[in-house]
Amino acid sequence: MAFSVTVDANSIFPVVTFKNDDNSCEAEVYAFGALLNGFSIATAANKKNVIDGFVSPQDAVENITNGFKSAKLSPFVCRMKNGEYVHQGTAHKIKKHYLGGSAIHGLLYDATFTIKDSGADDAEAYVTLAYGYNKKEEGFPFAFSTEVSYVLGAKNKLTVITKVTNTGVYEMPLSDGWHPYFCLGETVNELKVEVNSKEMIEFTEELIPSGNKIPYDTFSSFKIFGDTLPAVPG
Repeated sequence: MAFSVTVDANSIFPVVTFKNDDNSCEAEVYAFGALLNGFSIATAANKKNVIDGFVSPQDAVENITNGFKSAKLSPFVCRMKNGEYVHQGTAHKIKKHYLGGSAIHGLLYDATFTIKDSGADDAEAYVTLAYGYNKKEEGFPFAFSTEVSYVLGAKNKLTVITKVTNTGVYEMPLSDGWHPYFCLGETVNELKVEVNSKEMIEFTEELIPSGNKIPYDTFSSFKIFGDTLPAVPG
């Protein structure tokens, strides 16, 4: 099996497409936000895109904060109450996107990454996107670099690897995540889920982390999601 990778540089930002030689599996990645905009897998009837992505690069730019579909969440995830945090005795306040009274989903969701490397051979197709952050005016006065690599391999396997490097002179706080939107043709209750996790973060009813961690391995093997509820203080 051979793979291929193409880069469309004629858009408002680069769009990367990689696929296998029999065209049964294909992925589309935007340099904007380093987001996964499509992942198509062949079925008995047709090819199914399992990612609920954007219809175009322009759509992504205009609507990324309307749901944060496929957004890269860094250097913080979910919500931060009042956008305020204290690190090593110094108070800071995030000055980017807010939902209600909370800063939400980090600072990189609308960053345009550069293509550091891409290629394909008989075993896989890949792309590595990079972005350097150093924006003190946003309430996060710490410099860091982020690399996001997507690797498409045999048997419809897509691997995503994130590497974050502190490029400043001070210790920095960090949490990193992804905000996927899937489109699988069924309701979530009917789907099977597997998550390699031993614990989970507890959230308040306002979806603010409570500071507590809960032992959690319910989905350590494939299991129907059903009526599983999120972890909020009881």
